Amino acid sequence: MPDGHGITKRKGEHGKMRIYDLKTEYRREPIGLDAANPRFSWKLESDKKNVVQSSYQILAYADEGGKSVLWDSGVVGSDKSQHVRWEGPELNSAKRVYWKVRITADGESAESEMTYFEMGLLREEDWHAKWIEPEGEIDFQAFQPAPYLRKTFRVREGLRSARIYQTAHGLYDFWINGKQGTEEKFKPGFTSYSGRIQYQAYDITELLLPGENVWSVILGDGWWRGTIGGMSRNNWGYKLHFLGQIILAYEDGSREYVCSDESFKAVTGGILVCDMKAGETFCAEKEPEGWKKAGFNDHEWKSVHVAKGQFCQNELLVPSRSVPVVEKERFSCKTFRDAEGSLILDFGQNIAGYVKMRLRNCKRGQEVVLVHGEDIKDGAFSVENLFAEMFTEERFQQVRYVAEGEAEEIYCPTFSVFGFRYVKVAGYEEEIKPGDFVAVAVYSDLEETGDFSCSNPLVNQLVKNSRWSQKGNYLDVPTDCPTRERSPWTGDSQVYCRTAADFMNVYPFFEKWMQDFNLD
Repeated sequence: MPDGHGITKRKGEHGKMRIYDLKTEYRREPIGLDAANPRFSWKLESDKKNVVQSSYQILAYADEGGKSVLWDSGVVGSDKSQHVRWEGPELNSAKRVYWKVRITADGESAESEMTYFEMGLLREEDWHAKWIEPEGEIDFQAFQPAPYLRKTFRVREGLRSARIYQTAHGLYDFWINGKQGTEEKFKPGFTSYSGRIQYQAYDITELLLPGENVWSVILGDGWWRGTIGGMSRNNWGYKLHFLGQIILAYEDGSREYVCSDESFKAVTGGILVCDMKAGETFCAEKEPEGWKKAGFNDHEWKSVHVAKGQFCQNELLVPSRSVPVVEKERFSCKTFRDAEGSLILDFGQNIAGYVKMRLRNCKRGQEVVLVHGEDIKDGAFSVENLFAEMFTEERFQQVRYVAEGEAEEIYCPTFSVFGFRYVKVAGYEEEIKPGDFVAVAVYSDLEETGDFSCSNPLVNQLVKNSRWSQKGNYLDVPTDCPTRERSPWTGDSQVYCRTAADFMNVYPFFEKWMQDFNLD
């Protein structure tokens, strides 16, 4: 069986040779591919030195038990274990394929455990959902609250599997029956919206129950209409939109579709501002309690309407083409008062991410403000190093939390990400205990493949700094800094890409971005 690192062993094997890290299109057991000939890869480990694969054989099946063969590559005399392409029959929408690989090396053989990949929705007609728009008339020059979306639906007995396919103009997060649908962040990522729009696919079978279920979504500004660089906001559009579809497959062979349409209800809640760069404002008093679960009364929520326009075309939809953005390293903080008497949190490492905070004994309506920065200048917290004449935002890398008045309140930004080491805290004077403020690095989940160390500590620190520069700037697209920018830049990335490839497997990251670049 696979271990925690995705390593697979031959049955009964005790360490001689093993095949591990099986991937399809650079991901382990991906759902929602659209490649006509997906690429396979695997790794070989042996207790001997200089062992090189001499042949491989891929076996693909329609079932997990391996009874119905879809494709047998035959024995191929090759040491190739990357970019080995599917050469079996045409793959249809939502088709799941199970596969394994046998290899020979140094006169020995090994066989991997079974893995799988699953296709996405390959045809426009596979989409039954409609683009929906939750917002009415808005002041497009002002920050807007995040739309909350909600739909109830029923699931019959005998559910075999359930898939959800979603995207947005902006960002989205979703829940099924109050449970977070995925740990992936900043979905659907950034694309050239006029040429293509990414969607994600997830298996939600285990989140559903017989009877009434609730599908909940929050939308954020993101790259669509948020502040992402030196330019103004609303670079692609003024309003947020959502598209989603659940496919329920039952044991009797029937299917049901739950789709985004006019039946969705919408309201605004606690997230009053959700800009990637300016930051977030959250008012706990305005958060509707229990809205993500069944039994909530949404009669006062408004119905959404169907969105139309050049960006609401199914022909633009493509599955995610790169690795997801996820939470990575966590950092605790030391606290001190700066030269101006401000309370400062020092996390000891410059990162791109956000802070998860636990507040105690706040009064109702009390506002706690976090300002994120990289510098202590003349003994005082400063963001001067981040501003030039073109960067004069009144709001910049801030989180504003308006308390409900509970003994303990927990909050983390949903749609904002900041470049920082230091955080200035205002409006909160309680004793800060370990774990109250934790910084989380957030970036594309690229496999780390290379390292370097030597006897010189200064060179080692340079290597460490370079790696953290990459982690801080590779959030679905490569930026030139995680503070002033959220949009990709070509120059900085071109200078650094050779080093980036030494540290991490950046192939899927750049492949996806270069496709957007070509469209632009």
